[in-house]
Amino acid sequence: MEKAIETDINRRWEKGIPHHPKSLELMRAICEIDMKYCNDHFCWKMGGDGDNGETLMYEMDIFFERKDLASFVREDGNERTPRA
Repeated sequence: MEKAIETDINRRWEKGIPHHPKSLELMRAICEIDMKYCNDHFCWKMGGDGDNGETLMYEMDIFFERKDLASFVREDGNERTPRA
């Protein structure tokens, strides 16, 4: 049985789905690098509805959730039991 990944960013926000830990980690690093080396070129904003950083994190959430799911599916399509 495949876990459904919510790919509608508006629904993710409405449902209050938390960001994937890797999305948070990567976004913090991107913001720091952009500020330090690129003079805040992208002017990343996070925390508000429609902020560019929030949108990027929702996109990364989908990416990381898909990777997580793929790592638990065998070639025959059956789920692999995660190791503790």
